[in-house]
Amino acid sequence: MDRPHVMIVDDDPRICQNLCTVLEENGLRTSYHTDATSAIVAMSGEDPVPDVLVLDVHMPDMSGLSVLNILSERDLRIPTLLISGLEMSDDPSIKERFGFSDHLEKPFGMQVFLRHVQTLLPTGK
Repeated sequence: MDRPHVMIVDDDPRICQNLCTVLEENGLRTSYHTDATSAIVAMSGEDPVPDVLVLDVHMPDMSGLSVLNILSERDLRIPTLLISGLEMSDDPSIKERFGFSDHLEKPFGMQVFLRHVQTLLPTGK
């Protein structure tokens, strides 16, 4: 059985690498992009979309919420964990409006991060 794939999108390569390491140590496949545009291109190609998307809200080329809007316009619905250095609302209508599943505020512990990702993984994978 294929291992679930988690894509990380954050403009800080160290964050991407650290998050990928934690996920890989727990049996998940990972990929990462340090800009939103390359992530959108990757998810629009022939490769299957990731099982879970971990998406930074604030990036230089495009916000994470803009990425979610583009994915929605393309009918790509991927369970998404938003990460941000700013406080985000727990209002369910905001999650529904922008199409993300969960969020974490930076800094966060790696075990907390892992638990959040694991709740978004599809069952049976």
